[in-house]
Amino acid sequence: MRKIFTRSPFYLSVKEEYIEPEIIIPEEGDPDPEPVEDPTDPINEPPTQSTRNLTYSCGTTVNQNGFVGTSIYKKYYDFFLADLSTAYSVSGTPAKFTFTWDSTTVTTGYIGSDVYDDELIAAGVDAGEINTTTTNDAVTGTIEISKTGQTPTDIFLTVHTPLLNSNISMTNTCEIISEVVPTDTVYVCYIQSKPNSLAGTGMQETITFNGTPLQGKAYPSINDPLESVVVKTLKNTMQTTFLTFGNLDGYTNPPGAVLPQNPNFDNKDYIKAGTYSAVDLSIYLCDINQLKLNAMNVFRMSNSYGNLLKQYDIRWYKGEVLWTAFNSAYIGNVCLVNDVSKDFGFATGTLPYTDVYPVITENCK
Repeated sequence: MRKIFTRSPFYLSVKEEYIEPEIIIPEEGDPDPEPVEDPTDPINEPPTQSTRNLTYSCGTTVNQNGFVGTSIYKKYYDFFLADLSTAYSVSGTPAKFTFTWDSTTVTTGYIGSDVYDDELIAAGVDAGEINTTTTNDAVTGTIEISKTGQTPTDIFLTVHTPLLNSNISMTNTCEIISEVVPTDTVYVCYIQSKPNSLAGTGMQETITFNGTPLQGKAYPSINDPLESVVVKTLKNTMQTTFLTFGNLDGYTNPPGAVLPQNPNFDNKDYIKAGTYSAVDLSIYLCDINQLKLNAMNVFRMSNSYGNLLKQYDIRWYKGEVLWTAFNSAYIGNVCLVNDVSKDFGFATGTLPYTDVYPVITENCK
């Protein structure tokens, strides 16, 4: 406060005198000043990515919500050939689905709503992989792959969700596909019915194979039409049945002999038709097209009588037709391919049938 002049009773408010600020000139070598962040324009960093390994389960629906990163679903098939398909629904931020087997790769690219395109690019996604669409609805579709050989054994479905708020659903389907059987190859199903003290000579089963009643040319009635295959159970002795799956047009008789490669089989495993009498031996020639190779088969034995416990040994062999004579065939180079149905049996009081599921492969045991 200052008086206007000495004798005046009034005062006047005034500002302090202006002082010019000192200008500081940085010396050589001083660091540059830190830039001041503008709080109205923040920099959004992409979310952290993670990787996880999971199992691809057939016949299931998987809901994957909120995960950021790469999910690798693995399906292991030993010798099977298979078709795999995944039906997907993407309703959150975009996702990419990629099937791989061997050198085969099938991918969707990044699918979902295109409102997230800039975020995808900021997260490092190549613009050429973005297949988004203008939509507010879920994006749906199906991705498929085929395993067309026995090796490699692993199929992978990789799901990449690089942004927050992902929301996807996947329904997985698998179908085993069978290989074409070479024309010179035969498969022999060896069924040994074990004695049962309650069984008479009339106790027998018919066979349904992969949903079709199994028929064959029976020895020695080789010139008759195809007839239903039956498996008998005798009271005091083992009953042996040979079902040879081969080319029906290649020869008219069932094989005259089937010999194993391995001489160390015990005598109950020794496949040679001549070692069995006509009483305890049945031989049929069946169409090889009924067989699923490198796949699971459904082998059903049915009957129409009462409660009776019965047991069987069921084995599968692979062989080769070496020569034919007098409309008969000799099969050699035989090896065991399936031996899981030892002491297979059932009580028939509650069900008139029983099933076994042999996997018939090209690979010898």
